[in-house]
Amino acid sequence: GLQKLGHDPSNGLRGVKAHPEILASAPNATIVAMVGVTHPATIDLGLAELRRRFDPAAPKVEILRLLLSHHRPNVKALGLEWLEASRGVWTRDAALVLGLLASPDNEVRSTVAEQAARALADAPADVREALARGVWDELAKPELGEGAHDAYGRLGQLLAKEIATLAPVTALMARLGNGSPAARGVALAALSQKPDAVTLLGIDRLVLLASDETGGVRAAAFQLLELAIDELNRDPSGLFAL
Repeated sequence: GLQKLGHDPSNGLRGVKAHPEILASAPNATIVAMVGVTHPATIDLGLAELRRRFDPAAPKVEILRLLLSHHRPNVKALGLEWLEASRGVWTRDAALVLGLLASPDNEVRSTVAEQAARALADAPADVREALARGVWDELAKPELGEGAHDAYGRLGQLLAKEIATLAPVTALMARLGNGSPAARGVALAALSQKPDAVTLLGIDRLVLLASDETGGVRAAAFQLLELAIDELNRDPSGLFAL
């Protein structure tokens, strides 16, 4: 019956309805494929089965991955909807968050980062630390395309304290000099957590970074300039360029 759904929807539906156990035992990939066809009754049948299988309180990761990687926008949209509905669960698994961030789809990466960012405030320390390490490792890799690091940068900015703990000043300075725009912003945000960051960078360089084309770099540079407020009160001339 499931095979007939592809080329003979009417007969296939009759077969499946006559033997509902076939649908209940079908692999997740088969059910997701049903949602991606053009036959309305087949789509409805697949959706009903997916909703039966998917519990936001205990989401099946395979179903999320299949939906989010589907080529049809309506199927992917369902995955994005269920991603938000189950945010309280998957955001507590650092490995899963990092796995979802590795999606080749920019919209999926951006949504995962946004949902994970919303959950970071009350995330356990071990989850934050594992995410910080994973994000920092990813930002160390070459950016394969423009904006490919942006989702990691979104989380890295919020994990600056944890990244500052695990990354030495030398590594942060190196990333600031040769990283992607997102990596540079995260490196500077982490440097702002170091007590000697202003001395290391100097006012002139901070002013230059405060004019950077990357928003994350500018924001972090201004945070560091605020740490130098006493020095700037004595001599504000370094700020004139801004």
